Amino acid sequence: MINIMQIVHDLNFGGMQRVVVDLCLKSDPSKFNMSVCCFEELGPNARELQSAGIPVFLIKKKSGIDFALPFKLRTHFSKYNIDIVHTHGINPFFYGTIGAKLAGNIKTVQTDHARGIFPVAPKEMFSEMVVSWFADRIIAVSEGVKSDLVKYEHINKDKIQVIYNGIDAAKYRVSIDKNRKRKEFGIKKEDKVIGIGVRLEEQKGIAYLIQAAGELVESFSNLKLLIIGDGELRSEMEDLAVQLGIENKVIFTGFRTDIPELLQIIDIYVLPSLFEGHPLVLLEAMAASKPIVATDIPGNRETVADGKTGLLVPLRNSEELAIALKLLLKNDEFRIKMGMLGCKKYQSQFTIDNMIQQYNHLYESFTKKTKCCLQFKY
Repeated sequence: MINIMQIVHDLNFGGMQRVVVDLCLKSDPSKFNMSVCCFEELGPNARELQSAGIPVFLIKKKSGIDFALPFKLRTHFSKYNIDIVHTHGINPFFYGTIGAKLAGNIKTVQTDHARGIFPVAPKEMFSEMVVSWFADRIIAVSEGVKSDLVKYEHINKDKIQVIYNGIDAAKYRVSIDKNRKRKEFGIKKEDKVIGIGVRLEEQKGIAYLIQAAGELVESFSNLKLLIIGDGELRSEMEDLAVQLGIENKVIFTGFRTDIPELLQIIDIYVLPSLFEGHPLVLLEAMAASKPIVATDIPGNRETVADGKTGLLVPLRNSEELAIALKLLLKNDEFRIKMGMLGCKKYQSQFTIDNMIQQYNHLYESFTKKTKCCLQFKY
């Protein structure tokens, strides 16, 4: 049995956290004994893991540089006989890797989920470059993320492996009463619905989507924009809809747990992000056979086949976003075909089984190498 500890900031709702949860729940339990350590707080996903018998620990990081944390982690890793430490995020990478090396012969993996438009803060890039020297493997969730790590942080490209995120499609192929679900939000049967389900923050470019909707309502009086999620920009985005005179066309749902059902009432999924690693929301839309309009950035570009499974548009450009959406709104057959092709692409590249298999193979490769080394010594 291989003892693996996942380290993450928290287990709140988010793409990175979902990957951690899925790794714990879907990895082969006959081979891998999983646990999780959080630095900031546990969060709602912790309950899902704990109910499945997976230990979740909270070792709080102090503000600023926490010189004691690596030593606390060393003690923790030794206590639970950890073989592999798998980190997610900047602080987990820094402290988790140092703690693992202090504890002795513990292998380390860092998954970089992307966190900004490079170059980011010089201090951050330098620290990650140095820590990467001690990591055994670094996973990038897309080729775009790998390229940034090599170009800006000067991390050895041979140490980086790309493993795309994956999701469980069964959750997104639900059968519901669509008319009833639409009525819940005041959406009529004949309305065309474009939608997005994300945290309402600057990264997601929601303002450009609302502006595009303002242009589209002139041609499509039956248009509805469904914005699923909550966040720091919600009130600002609600004000923008009012300023554009489309507040009756834009529906802010707030935080929801019924995303698979809501995807069923959306005609086009939109993601106008400013940056992404490998967004799970696009995989969810593809699994639900929805056509996509997204910004032409790394991560999105590797997920959406432009002109086949969706359309890619320039960054920060509400006019081009409106043009792409108009093309799909006018052509039902084209839109439906795109959604079907997107589902096929998901099935061939982005299933949860494919992701789990690659990570599990990586975990096992560490123990095989260790055994080989021990045999060579003897």
